Amino acid sequence: MLKTVIIALVSLLIFGCASQWNHPTASQYDFQIHQAECNMYARQASPTTQTPYNPYLTQMQQAEQGIAQGSRNLGASIGQLGAFNDCMYAKGYYKQN
Repeated sequence: MLKTVIIALVSLLIFGCASQWNHPTASQYDFQIHQAECNMYARQASPTTQTPYNPYLTQMQQAEQGIAQGSRNLGASIGQLGAFNDCMYAKGYYKQN
């Protein structure tokens, strides 16, 4: 349930500010290559993590661990968005609403 809420919030953050990337000389093929490169860079710059399941934790401890995990991954997602944008700007792209 918590993961669903976090994914929904991140999706709203990303798609709620939808804009189009433009470049003065890059083709659609170039854009797809640059987008893939920036996605890989962003995931490496701010990776998400998964805490292994521990059957010895109480339900409350598991819930607390899940909340902490969700918070870390939300922070990583925000970091990935910033790294992706920085990478695209560095390649000469700009956003247009």
